[in-house]
Amino acid sequence: MNVEKMTLVELKEWLRARNLLVSGKKADLIARVKEQQEEDCLPSEPIPLSAIEEEPEPQDEVSPQPRRCAKRERIQVNLKKLSLKK
Repeated sequence: MNVEKMTLVELKEWLRARNLLVSGKKADLIARVKEQQEEDCLPSEPIPLSAIEEEPEPQDEVSPQPRRCAKRERIQVNLKKLSLKK
């Protein structure tokens, strides 16, 4: 989702849904949305279960990669577990 292309009404709805301040200029609202997205470390839309990929088998010589968003990864794992229970 491109926050820059959102209308003022869309920005305010997004912020209200998260109980955040909705006053200010459009640039202020955009900054608030971006800040919240970074803090949440989540996409602005739900992740469909079909988009969750199986975790690859660990290789013998795998270089460790930095974790970009641990909270998002935990949510994806929990969603995967829920879909397997069905």
